[in-house]
Order: sequence, then C-alpha cells, then structure tokens
Amino acid sequence: MRLFPRRALLTGASLATASALALSATAPALATVNDDGSKTVTVAAFTDLHGHLERVPNLAYQIEQIKAENPGDTIVASNGDSVGGSAYISSVQKDEPTIEALNAMGLQVSSAGNHEFDKGYKEDMAVGARLNKESSFPYLAANLTGADPEAIPPYTIIDTDSGVKVGFIGTAPISSPKGIAVASFTNQGLAVTDPVAAVDKYAAQLKDGDESNGEADVVIALVHDDAEIAAKVGENVDAAVGGHSHRKAELTTASGAPVIQPANFGKLLGRFDITVAADGEVSVEASMSEVADIEQTPDAPTNQKAMDIYSKAAAYAEKTNKTLAEIEGKALTARSSGAESTAVNMIADGFLAWGKGQKQGADLGYQNAGGTRADLDPNQDGKITVVESGTVQPFGNTLGTVEITGAQLVGLVEAQFGTDDSGKPRVKNAGFSRNLSYTYNPTSPEGSKVMDVRLDGKPVEAKTTYTVATTSYLLSSVFGEGKNRIDSTEVDLDAFNAWLQKVSPYKVDQGQRGIGFAASAESFKAGDKVEISLSSLSMTADEDKPTEAIMYDEKGNELGRGPVDNTLDGNETGKATFTITIPNYTEAGSYVYTIKAGATTGYVVLAFDQSAVAPDTGNGTEEAPADGSGQDDSDGTSAPGDTEGVPAPAGGRGQDVSGSATSRGSRVSALPRTGAESLGVAGVAFAMVAAGGVLVARRRADRA
Repeated sequence: MRLFPRRALLTGASLATASALALSATAPALATVNDDGSKTVTVAAFTDLHGHLERVPNLAYQIEQIKAENPGDTIVASNGDSVGGSAYISSVQKDEPTIEALNAMGLQVSSAGNHEFDKGYKEDMAVGARLNKESSFPYLAANLTGADPEAIPPYTIIDTDSGVKVGFIGTAPISSPKGIAVASFTNQGLAVTDPVAAVDKYAAQLKDGDESNGEADVVIALVHDDAEIAAKVGENVDAAVGGHSHRKAELTTASGAPVIQPANFGKLLGRFDITVAADGEVSVEASMSEVADIEQTPDAPTNQKAMDIYSKAAAYAEKTNKTLAEIEGKALTARSSGAESTAVNMIADGFLAWGKGQKQGADLGYQNAGGTRADLDPNQDGKITVVESGTVQPFGNTLGTVEITGAQLVGLVEAQFGTDDSGKPRVKNAGFSRNLSYTYNPTSPEGSKVMDVRLDGKPVEAKTTYTVATTSYLLSSVFGEGKNRIDSTEVDLDAFNAWLQKVSPYKVDQGQRGIGFAASAESFKAGDKVEISLSSLSMTADEDKPTEAIMYDEKGNELGRGPVDNTLDGNETGKATFTITIPNYTEAGSYVYTIKAGATTGYVVLAFDQSAVAPDTGNGTEEAPADGSGQDDSDGTSAPGDTEGVPAPAGGRGQDVSGSATSRGSRVSALPRTGAESLGVAGVAFAMVAAGGVLVARRRADRA
C-alpha cells in the first residue's frame, strides 16, 4: 500500500504557487499509525549544500511543513558536503553560519562528503574536533578506514515516534583520496573502500534478524557519489540518495528501490514517503521539490530562525564587500559539467600573472573546474566584487609552481577526454591560461585525441621543461610527479583579487582554449576536396557565440568557411562543417592551418610528403614495400622520400583516398600529437576523476 501518490517535481513557475498553498494548508497531520496497522515515515534529504545560505530559509520552511504533515515520524538527512567549498557568505566565517543553520533546522544525520575533510580529519572530524563537536548530528562513512568509528560511524539507527527503526548508512566518495588535499586525508591515515560493497555489508547486517548487531525496519543509503553509483546498492536498501556530482537524478536500484539526487547548493529538497506494513513490508515513494533562493525570490516563505541566521551572515559578508574590477565580456562557469568555461580560464590567467611575478617565473597557469564554484560575475553587471570572487574560490589554498615536461603537459591536456567515476563521458573542463591552445580529434580513441598543443603560439616540445603556476591542492593531486615544486604562503583568492585590481578594466577572453577537428579522410592528395568538421568552438554559458568558422592555410589564404551551430550537444557547443581543397604543395614538410571562430583560435598541423622518384627510371612509380615499412622521423611525420605517405592520425600509416599508397603527387594528413606516446618519450600522463575535476598522475608506457 502506498499512502502518498508520486509528487510532481515543482518547476520554477510553480514554485510560488506551491509555496502559497503550503502557507495556507490546513490539512490535519497524518496519524502515526494508520488504520490498516501500517506506519508512515517521511525522510527529507538534501545534498552538497556548500554553505549556500541563500536557500536555507526556504529549505528550512519546507522541512518545517513536512514535519507538520507527519510529526514525530519525519527525519531530516544530508548527503554530505554541507560545508567546505562554500559560498562566501558562509566561508568568510569558516562555515559557522551553515553549521548553526543545519542544527537549527533539525538535521539528524549526514554522510561524510569529501569537503567535510577540507581542513583535515584531525582538525575537523575527529572526536572533539570543531565540525564534529559543533554539529548536533553524526557524520557517517561506512567505507572509510583509518578513522575512529566513534567520530565517524558506518551507520546510525533513528527510532521514530511510531516505533519504526530507520537505519542510515553513509559513504564517503570513492574519489576521496584524490578529491581531498593529501595533508588533510591520506597523510592522516585515511582511505576509502568501495561504497556499494560497504553499504551492502551493513544493510545485510541491519536486516539479518540478529538484534545483537543492530536491526532496522528501513535502510536508507546516503552515498556521497553520483546517483549512478548509488543505484548499484543491493536489495536490502529501501531507498538511496546520491550526491557529489552536483546534478539532479531520479533512478532505481535493480531491486526497485528509489534513488534520488537533489542537485546541489540546496536547489532541491528530496523526500521519501515510506510505508511500513504490519507484516514489515516496505514501500517507498520518492519526490523532489524546488527550493527558493531568497535573494532571487524575496517573497518566498521562510523559516524565521533560518532567515535570521542568513540575514546576520549576509550583513557580515556585505561589510567586507567592494568592487575589485570592472570587466568587459562575461566570466561564467560552464553550463555543462564537462565543458570549458570563461571563469575557469580567467582564474588560470590570474595564476599565470602571479607566477610570472615570482623569482622562478611561470610559463602557464592551470585551474580545475571543481575549484571554481560559481560565476565570477553572476549578475553580469560588468563588475567583480569581493563577495563574488570569494564565492568562486572559497578553499583558501596557497599558490605555488612546479616544473613538468612537454610530454607531461600534452598528457595533462589529453587527460580531459575520458569518463568520470560514474562512467559518464567527460570532454574538457580544465582551465588553462590564454597563452595555451590545443586541438583534438573527438573521433579518436581515448588516450589519442590530442593533435596539437601550443604555448605562446609555439608547439610544445616533449623534452622541454615548462613551469606551471597553480594551487597547493593541485600541486599535490595533479602534479605530484613534477619537479622543483615551490610553495608560497600567498592564498589563491588573495593573489587573484590583487591581480583583478591591477588589470581592471579587464577584457575577458571569450575564446576556447581547445577545439575539436576531424576530417573526412585520414590522408589526401593535392586538389582533394575534404570535409572538415569542427567542434567545441563556443562556451556553453551565454557568452557571445561565434556565427562563422574559417580555416586558413599557412600563408593566411582562406581555404573554407561555414556557419557555427551553437546548440548544446552533451558537454560542448559550437560545431561547423565545410569543405576545403587541399593546396598543391611543392615542398615536403608540416603546414600549420589556422582555424578562427569569433574569439576562438585553433591550429591543426598537416604533414605533406612528395612521393620518391625511383633512381633508375625517374618516373616516380616505384612501389612501396609490401610490408608497409617506411622510415619515419621521430616527430611522427614521414621522412622525405618515404613512398608510403603520411602516418594516419591514430598512429598507423595512412593511404590517400584513392586507395593507392604509391600514386604520384603530394599527400597530406592531420598530424597527431597524442601525449607521451607519440612524442616519443617515456612520460607521465594524467587521469582525471569526477566532482571538482581533480587530476591524479599515472604512468603510461612509451609506445613510440
């Protein structure tokens, strides 16, 4: 029996109406025990609040209304990351206002997300440590090893007034060792295991009929990983909440249990209406409702105590506020989780400027998308304030530099193209300073997509050393195998704000650092007409979009152009397709073609080889060896005189589109630059993980 029909997800248009109805609701509270002997329990859940107090007044109001519907049998739960990486309104006071708000709204249980460990396990989460001590609820992590279970237990059981025992099992994200500063987690002896296995272990224990090891009528999993991972839990789990990846999701497990993920920043409130029949059978209805931002919807209903906490925190933050810089152009985060953005790139520009001012200097700046928490100019008034900038970079990392090789740099670019922890494809979301550009082939296999990487307009050389300016967190999690790391005591936000003030007014670069390039053939003859497909020419937010893409040869002659389609397609936008005619080159070599689309500029290298002339006949008709052998230069291009043509982008030898490997005349093909392998050195490639775009190093063998 289901006591609650599935509630429709409220849209923005229906929010005000729904809130008004809630204000005037006069329906009586539900009975604790129903007429048929069943009992009803309601769980209100949110995830990844990150100190966004602007939604807490309405969030607390909605929770208050739910409690009124089912008094004594409503439980309030968080799926972690309520603090850390927080909005400036909270981070400026070390998240004290958020902790106060969580306690005030009656939060009863939370999983331990990765950001609860930002300041360190011993500093915040151990028994008696600040966060653990000040929170009136337990943090759970069944898959965490090395921590005191008294501080962070695997599960807790909450008894409702009607006598239903609800077991909550929490897990920390599987990416925790990579998503938390080393000094705060790994160096303090912590590690994580498979969250699904940990949940299933304790869920089975809570339903095995053995009172000595704890028993629960209902088991709910608070999995601080994407809903795709949470949905893998077993049949002993009655409902699950996903998180960490900051998206909305509604799924079910293999056994039919509902899984919800109420987005992030308090935007959604999840709800489970659970019926426990007299015979113990459990049925669950899941729903989510939108939560009002009190700054955007000031007439939304609020809980007075939560409103007081918000108002006090907002007043404190406003005292520190001032305009840092005026900007031309938009500085926004991506509207797709795996995409490049103007805000992340702009921060990388600031890091490069800081690095250039250090004794050791810097060649490029690097920032991860996960470290950029919001738009730099959210109201798009052409000004960046202290509050806006502080909300974007709330972590308090220091800056530093590290040296990496060109092979490692190309590998870092390549690492953007893969899958996240839940198996979803990721395109490119790292932030590079504007002096770096790259071209990739979206049709090539993972690990071999990057075709060309340039710094200050020059190709990145495999064995050359480059100095990167970035945060202390990224120096440890991404560049651990770099050389000559130099740390400073300057906080990233302070350095960035100082740079903003210095460069104001500042023109924000609206162009992409990387673009996609694919051709209708792998190699071509002079005069061939080849269809060119370009992608990722535009940002995904509402920055100005290019309307046309143009391709030029090495002399600046236009080869072709086509309109840009700015429809969002998965993780990227900005596509163009047109046909070019391959020029009739008279000298062998590599030719750099330029692609322009609005503010975006990219390059693709085409290698040209003129077929050898047989010394005994002079007619140029000598056939290539049957085994396909030929002499290659170390950079992957064919040596002059190689009768077989140019290597194909995937690394093998290409044939021209006529199918003849020995036809006379010139042939060209896109020349790949695919990381450590194609650069001909044993190097370090980098693999990216989800939620915050954190990178970790891994070795990859040289296949040259």
